[in-house]
Amino acid sequence: MFYWDRARDAELILRDIVERERSQGHKAMGQENLGRVLIAQGRYQEAEEAYSAVCALMPTRSTGPNGFAELRLRQGIEPQRALEYAEQVLGFYAQSGTERRGGRERLAAIRGNMAWALAMLGRNDRHATPGRSQRRRNPLVPSDEARPYRLLRQTRRAATAAPVA
Repeated sequence: MFYWDRARDAELILRDIVERERSQGHKAMGQENLGRVLIAQGRYQEAEEAYSAVCALMPTRSTGPNGFAELRLRQGIEPQRALEYAEQVLGFYAQSGTERRGGRERLAAIRGNMAWALAMLGRNDRHATPGRSQRRRNPLVPSDEARPYRLLRQTRRAATAAPVA
């Protein structure tokens, strides 16, 4: 409903789920989604209350702090605090098998919030966390020796992409 411009209806349904649900996990999920709907409506104080409830229900899960990070970023305030929340959330994600089984979408949201906060701070910390290419680099091949192979691949790609005259 939220995606069809029916945020108010989605809010009512989510509030009903939160009230009736007995499972803490389901209540937390309802509060998380309610927080998102409230942020989209610009109701930031209520969204903060929803994310506080998520943190109280599931303090070791990433959803509450990640919601706080996004809330701050959407308001355009406290980017350093948002980055701290995102880094905390990344730690939860790394330590919890449950978090990782929840899907890579959650990791994408965490990394997205980190990038957004860094951009707001005017920072580029791409070397702070090793990227995929840095993690998979073969330690037996020095980077100077790998360069010709990278150039060869780029040349091949360019040759196959070039139109034939």
